[in-house]
Amino acid sequence: MTDNARLFLISRGFELLKEIIRAAILISGFYFAYLAIAELAGKQTEALLAFHYFISRDNDYALPWIISFASLLYAGMQRRLRLKKTQEMQGYIQELELKIDPNRTSSGLTTTGQTPAGGI
Repeated sequence: MTDNARLFLISRGFELLKEIIRAAILISGFYFAYLAIAELAGKQTEALLAFHYFISRDNDYALPWIISFASLLYAGMQRRLRLKKTQEMQGYIQELELKIDPNRTSSGLTTTGQTPAGGI
């Protein structure tokens, strides 16, 4: 087996491990949500009052909260997508930059396009 084949197998193994961990986190999240709902089932609590507050047809205050929450979720998903795409394109961009200007120096940004944790 060649070195490239070994590296490929190791890489695929880590990708599989990453997907297993992601699935475990997702399943855990659903399980904990189920436990929270099961604990509140059939009980008069503040959570029930808050829920009725947000779904009440007579209350116009819920709509801005729902729109704000949905907007925050959308913004978070878009940010994650942008960082992921930047990281995927990093190698291609570096290759093009070296073709255009071989004397180019690094900006010091991470592969996702952010400044390093230490700052610049």
